[in-house]
Formats: sequence, C-alpha cells, structure tokens
Amino acid sequence: PRDLNQYANYVKTVVERYKGVIDAWDVWNEPWIHAWWGVKFDATQEERAGYITSERPQEDFAKLMKTAFTTAESVDPNATVAGFNSTTGGGWKHSFSGTDWTRGVLESGGLDSCDVIDYHHYSNEMAGYPEDVVSKGLTEAVGPIREKLGKVPKPVWMTEGNGAIGMGACGFYKHTLPYEDPENYTDTANRLCRYVASMLAHDVKRVFLYSMHCHNSFSPRPHEWTVFVTQEGYLHPAGAAHAILAWHLEDTRFV
Repeated sequence: PRDLNQYANYVKTVVERYKGVIDAWDVWNEPWIHAWWGVKFDATQEERAGYITSERPQEDFAKLMKTAFTTAESVDPNATVAGFNSTTGGGWKHSFSGTDWTRGVLESGGLDSCDVIDYHHYSNEMAGYPEDVVSKGLTEAVGPIREKLGKVPKPVWMTEGNGAIGMGACGFYKHTLPYEDPENYTDTANRLCRYVASMLAHDVKRVFLYSMHCHNSFSPRPHEWTVFVTQEGYLHPAGAAHAILAWHLEDTRFV
C-alpha cells in the first residue's frame, strides 16, 4: 500500500465488520518474498523474478504493522495482531531469509507494533530431538530478537506450515485405486505429530497447519500441500493422528 491512510481505513472497515467473530489478525502474507512485498515489476523477467522491493522493505513493513496494529486495537481493544510474518527459510534470489527479515523489522521498531510474533515453517524432516528442525527453524525466524533482548518477549505463533510437506497422498485408499499408492501414511502421520509436539515443546503458542490447498484429484504422486486430507479432500490418517495427539496433550504443560 502506497497510502497508509487508505490502508488504515481498510483495517478499520474489516475489524469493525468482524468484531466479535474474528479476534486475531495477521498483517500480511510472507512479505519476505519480493513478489508479496514489491513496489515495481520488471516485465522482462519471468514470473516472480520481476518483482522489485523498495529500498527499505523491512522498514516499510514495520510502518504497515504499526498502522494495522494501532487501527485494529482502536476498533477492538481485545484484538490480537500478529506481526513480523517471518520464515525459517528464504534467502533465495528473490526473497529475504527469515533471519534477515526479522532483524530488519526489529531494527525498524516492529516489536512495538504487534501482540504476537509469527512465522511460517514447512518441513518433512523428522522432529522431536534436541536441535531438531523445529529448533533450528525458530532460531532462523526469531533468533535476532533473542540475540538482542536475551529472550523473545511476546508469544510466538507458527501461522502457516506443516511437518510432512510433499508426503500426503491417498491415505487408507487401497483396493479402489487403479494404481499402487506409494505413500507410507503412518510415516506421514508420525512426522506431522512429531512436528506439532516439538513446536509446543519449544513454546510456540499456536500452530496453524496448512493442509487443504489445491486438492482436486487422485494420483500416485504425493500432493505437495495436503496433510490432513487426501487428494480429493477426505480425511487422511494424519488428520486422525493429529486428533489423537491433541487428545493426549490437551491441558499439559511442556518443559
């Protein structure tokens, strides 16, 4: 948004409309990717490669966060506003790494303009060990805050990701398929549950699993995104495993 007054009006309109229905808000989606936070586009480049950021993208995002935060809370004092929207990955040619993004937003005063620090994390590595993929991902996403302040002073949410990316396929379906399903669905379920348990053990307060994007038809190739559901949207064994995990862990405190 080039005009923060217009953006403030947008935030005010949306928060007023859904007050009492939605009480938690995320400011933006993956601004560390140039294509999601660009100010110009070079049409001679292909797809995302053409997006160009401002000279100070983290500073500009911190200003957007402040606008969203102050406006949302003026409308609904009980609203929770998540900021930073960092990542465990990035650092490619057309994106910032999570560490660089978080450090830049922090240095621009972003910590004062959010109730929650959030990040995204996709993985299919086995979690649940010392220095596992969840631990390393958190260091990438919120490490600069911990380095500067000695702690992370606000709750951390993982607002998009899952722990079995690229693994979910046909689940329990066997005899009705015209091909052999290559998925080991117990492995898919195991990795997802270990990922969630490790998140909670690392004091991540909320875990929002990305699961139902672009499911459409069956194929023997594992779907990139689905993990709670099979390729046509029906419940996958990993969804059942997650429900059982929640039943076992509810009301426990992690140390």
